[in-house]
Amino acid sequence: MDTNESPVTLVDARSNELSAWLAAIVDSSDDAIVSKTLEGVVTSWNRGAERLFGYSAAEAVGQHISLIIPEDRKAEEDDVLARLRRGERIDHFETVRRAKDGHLVPISLTVSPVRDVKGTVIGASKVARNITERIHAEEALRRVHAELEERVRARTAELSSANESLRVEMAERQRVEQERIQLLTRLVLAQEDERRRIARELHDQLGQQLTALRLTLETLKAQSVERSDLRVQIETLEELARQLDEDVAFRVWELRPTVLENLGVQAALTNYVRHWSKHFGIRAQLLTGQSTDERLTSEAETMMYRLAQEALNNVAKHARADHVDVVLERSAEHVSLIIEDNGVGFDASNAETIGEGLGLIGMRERAALVGADLQIESTPGRGTTVIVRAPVVAPAIKSA
Repeated sequence: MDTNESPVTLVDARSNELSAWLAAIVDSSDDAIVSKTLEGVVTSWNRGAERLFGYSAAEAVGQHISLIIPEDRKAEEDDVLARLRRGERIDHFETVRRAKDGHLVPISLTVSPVRDVKGTVIGASKVARNITERIHAEEALRRVHAELEERVRARTAELSSANESLRVEMAERQRVEQERIQLLTRLVLAQEDERRRIARELHDQLGQQLTALRLTLETLKAQSVERSDLRVQIETLEELARQLDEDVAFRVWELRPTVLENLGVQAALTNYVRHWSKHFGIRAQLLTGQSTDERLTSEAETMMYRLAQEALNNVAKHARADHVDVVLERSAEHVSLIIEDNGVGFDASNAETIGEGLGLIGMRERAALVGADLQIESTPGRGTTVIVRAPVVAPAIKSA
């Protein structure tokens, strides 16, 4: 640097260098940067403006800015110029301008006042950014949103229709199930009535006839003192009559367990297991927990008793067992009945087919009538376990 240059010259040089640098930045900007007078005459026009609006700097400089303003936007420019004269700045004002070829360009416009060294507004600079891509993206997004909303509305309508159909179907199924339960309940009640009727007839008619038969045999036995061969035959008939009487008594007692009505399910099962064991010659025992003597509803007690009968009859017919445990337990929420034998068992995976023969389907349905659950556990060669679990309900109220 020449040491003879004055400080003023150095300042001017640096100022010129800075101005050139700023001019280069403005000229190379992708945004359109335009300056104009307060009357709207264009004073500068960078390359970004040439690319955006299609006019060269030579075509635009000296022209009124209305060169690129559509007719329906003229009032905007008047408002902008008025605000500039008041020294206001306009930030990110979105509008449209017309390019040289006539197409409209959406832009985001920032307008700033230009002041002289005294602070007086002498013109304006405009920075215009092409927002075509953003507008298109927003329009595409709006279309996607509209399509999505339409799909949602259509899908909602489909789901609403499906829900209504499902509701109708569920209501119909519930109605049919209620009718089935009512029919099954009537059937169970009819079975209990029929058991009581048959028990009365067996006791009243066949019981009397057996009593008469025994008396007749005793009379014949007394008259055959001197005929040993006839006496042996009569004694054989007496034994058959006695056994038949016991069998009838056992069946009558099975059909109409009065102890169930009077004393409850624990007492009834105690008697039944003892008589069943003696009748079929299979060792059996009833195991009870605490508080199992508390009464349930008559329906629940009858269900427990009948399911125990059915399970033990299955043991006698199919299990080939020599030992059975019957367990009656009560917790705060449930009463459980468990019948476990050491018989031949069966394949639980084929329980549906086997269950038809064992009456398991009817047992489950009967348990379900009082809200109980019935489960079957079995393995070939390792016996079978029947588990009935009923909810604890209010004690049955006995009539006077």
